[in-house]
Amino acid sequence: MANDINEMKSRKAKTPLEKVADSEKNIILITGIGGFLGFSLSKVLAQDYVVIGLDRESECSKYPDCVSCDLSSDRSVKKAMDELRTRVGNRFASVIHLSGYYDFTGEPNPLYEEVNVNGTHRLTMAWARIANAAVGLWLLFAPLVFWTPSAAAYLNDTLVGSLVIGFAILARPMPGIGLMASMTGPDIPPGWDYSPLSWTQRIPIIFLAFIGLYVSRYLAAYQLGHIGSAWDPYFGNGTETIITSDVSKAWPVPDAGLGAVTYILEILTGIIGGRNRWRTMPWLVILFGVMIVPLGAVSIFFIIIQPILLGTWCTLCLFAAVAMLIQIPYSVDELVATGQFLAERRRKGKSVLLAFMRGDILEGGSKMEPESFEGSFWAIIKDMLGGGVSLPWSLVLSTAIGVWLMCTRLIFTTQSEQANSDHLIGALVITISITALGETARPARFINVLLAIPLIAAPWMLDGGSLGADWSGVIAGLLLILLSIPRGKIENHYGSWSRYLI
Repeated sequence: MANDINEMKSRKAKTPLEKVADSEKNIILITGIGGFLGFSLSKVLAQDYVVIGLDRESECSKYPDCVSCDLSSDRSVKKAMDELRTRVGNRFASVIHLSGYYDFTGEPNPLYEEVNVNGTHRLTMAWARIANAAVGLWLLFAPLVFWTPSAAAYLNDTLVGSLVIGFAILARPMPGIGLMASMTGPDIPPGWDYSPLSWTQRIPIIFLAFIGLYVSRYLAAYQLGHIGSAWDPYFGNGTETIITSDVSKAWPVPDAGLGAVTYILEILTGIIGGRNRWRTMPWLVILFGVMIVPLGAVSIFFIIIQPILLGTWCTLCLFAAVAMLIQIPYSVDELVATGQFLAERRRKGKSVLLAFMRGDILEGGSKMEPESFEGSFWAIIKDMLGGGVSLPWSLVLSTAIGVWLMCTRLIFTTQSEQANSDHLIGALVITISITALGETARPARFINVLLAIPLIAAPWMLDGGSLGADWSGVIAGLLLILLSIPRGKIENHYGSWSRYLI
């Protein structure tokens, strides 16, 4: 009996806002629902839709499922939008905007503009900004999709698209951040010594992305026919051969142009958000990581296949790949901080999906002092290059061994299978060693031990080597194993992640 009473109370307490997740009906949002027209319309639509109202607090009392909102206040509108997204997400089939100010005196009143004009702008601002960003993204892709023969059109769409995305997303307040997450909480994760999103952390990534952008834009210009030749200082027509190969033509758009778009998005996402982005915009952190880490691996893949499948090299492609690769150790710590935040939300019984999309507050951690950049030039450069990244001698030597292996076909004139094996393993060793320069990614160095095993076994399994090349591979493999043992100095603390930094 008691259970039945509790169940009846629970059912009575629930409103359409709470039952929306289980409802199959579409959702209609009506602003000004407390007025005669809004209230009458809501009763008609409620037969086929879940109707939610938005109105002033005094008017909301007339309708049980109404969210209080003052259209003349930026903060009130943002709070109301956050509440709606928290409860129902973005499942609105339609928004009927009936809120407005009027009187019958005929006298001018600033509320006409503040409520009817600016209030409508506030209500639609978040959605409009996201829509504008989508238009900007299309402008970046349009010249590539249509293989534009006009260099001016390509340049114009690139610049305008970048500016549209920038103005839509970069302007404060950042869209999509929950009100509480933006107002309270730490900049530095609990147990950390620094924020992985300080500007000294971001500037190296943004600078390297600009380098990659310029290289990719130049290569895309050749693929689109805007220039007659592609410069290569070392490998003759190697650059032209690579970017017009069957591998490049397999893409529906110019692959160099696709790389340029990626670098532009890297630059923009590198700027978006504050020093607490790891907990206020986790979705953006993951997107940023996806553009750097996996795409860095793709860049290395293309470097690997150049001499193996295409028989030549591309100097500019190597340059762009190095710029992408160096970004990886600078971006791993942000991914770790976001992963820790989401794991903590899960342990607290909070919605991981909601925290991922809207951010959340977090106990612990600390605020960060404003960055001034008032120190000496070299002190600032040291902070930029050393934030969460160090140069253990063992990893520096491992990287040098990787470069050596990639050059064995030139040094020992190795051929066929062994030359390809050395090139492949060398590229992977460089990738792993540079990634492990990031203190949060230091355990990745043990992957070099796995790469050393086929390197040692290659002389007895593969053809195309020589006595010098065989011994070179064996010694390189043994050195990689030994160099993977020392961890190197870890200068910072990373909360619960520190115990994994063996």
